[in-house]
Formats: sequence, C-alpha cells, structure tokens
Amino acid sequence: MGLTDDDLTETIPSGESTVANRLGWALSHMKKPGWVDNQRRGQWTLTEQGAARLRAGHAVLLKELRGHEGGGDDIPLPVVDAVRQTPTERIAEAQAEILADVASTLLERLKAVPPARFEAIVLQVLVAMGYTGSQGRSEHVGKTNDGGIDGVLYLDRLGLERIYVQAKRWQAPVGAPTVREFAGTMDGEGATKGVILSTSTFTPEARKFLSKSTKTIRLVDGLELASLMVEFDVGVTTAQVIKVPRVDEDYFEPN
Repeated sequence: MGLTDDDLTETIPSGESTVANRLGWALSHMKKPGWVDNQRRGQWTLTEQGAARLRAGHAVLLKELRGHEGGGDDIPLPVVDAVRQTPTERIAEAQAEILADVASTLLERLKAVPPARFEAIVLQVLVAMGYTGSQGRSEHVGKTNDGGIDGVLYLDRLGLERIYVQAKRWQAPVGAPTVREFAGTMDGEGATKGVILSTSTFTPEARKFLSKSTKTIRLVDGLELASLMVEFDVGVTTAQVIKVPRVDEDYFEPN
C-alpha cells in the first residue's frame, strides 16, 4: 500500500495502531455488502462481489458502503451529520456505530458456535442481567430428550421460583409449534415463566400464540440477544474509555 515507517508506527489516542484500526473498520464495512468474508478469526477473503467491485477501479466512499447497512441481520447504524451536530452528539453517534458493529459481529459468532455452547452463553446473559439475584443459581440442562428445556434459572435459594430457558441457534425463524411445545413442557414442570432466545427471529404466529397464553414467556431474537450481550458485557471487553471533561462552574463561585 506504499505506507511509510511513520505511517506504520502512528497510533490513535488509545495506543492502537492507526493502520490496524482503519483496516479493521474497512473490513467491517466491506463485509456488510458481501465484498469480504471471514470464516476464521483473523483470516479475511475477497469474495466474487468484492473482486468485481475492485475491478471497477475507483475509490470506495463510506456513503457507498452505508447504502448496504441495515438489511438482513445487520443492526441499523445512525446517519451522521457532523456539520449540524455538537461534539457531544458526534461522540454519541460514533459510540452508537461502534455498539451496532460489535452487536452485528456477536450475532455472527453466536450462529457459528456449537449448540451446547450457545445454550451456555444465553444462560450467562440472563445471569448477567440479574435474573438469579444474589441467592439464586442457574442450571444448564442441555441434553437430548430434555423436552425443550435447555436451562433453568432459580430465582431464590430454595428454587421455589424458576424461569425455564430454551435456546435456539437457528437460521430459520422460530414458529408457533416450537413455542407451543415449550409451553407444554412448562406445563409438565409446573412452571409459569419462561424465555426462548434465538439467533434468528420469531414468526408472527409464534408471537400471536403467546398473546393468548396464560404463561409468561418472553421471546428474544438474535438482534436483541446480541444487544443484551453488549449492554451486560458478555463476550465483549472495553477497548477504550473516553474522558469528556466540562468546566465545573461551582468551582469558580465565591465560597
């Protein structure tokens, strides 16, 4: 790429290499229209669509890439109008873009893990959200012939109050028959609360069935699950903390 030694040693304020940071974002943006793909960590491949775009021979602008965002499994990103925004608003927009990109990547990772690992992850998310409290616990059932129960959250020490969990690492939408079967299994367990978490979506029929059910069953689709992982720090780490100062006007008031 014709980069100089100074280019390669330049860093952004967090200390990360400027080249690595910009390459990372470029790959992330180009993956959305399907120009590149990464089946393994750290390994990227140019797709046929990407090769065709490369042969076009002119520069790629961010606005062109943004035309591909928000479709399919992508989490919509904000449209930034830097001219009309305050610095604080621009920071908020940038943070929203980063969160959306991380959530989208998390969803891809969830779809690739083995089913048992996915079941363990969704339990970790629910525990991180505080559903077991300080006295409760979680149990990973995750075995064949489990009646659709992949985990149980015990909300108190004696296990008198429970939430039953089903994890669906699916590509296709989860339909009403699956939800109906889960509700039937809850009947057999004498349970009234449950949650189904999926990497895909839920059909309108599935949600309609719950509107008539006497049980409390929450449906969490892939986008919401990925967003919850970001919010409750499951599968993510904090790469950088930005300090935004402002003048303390009270400091200058007379004592």
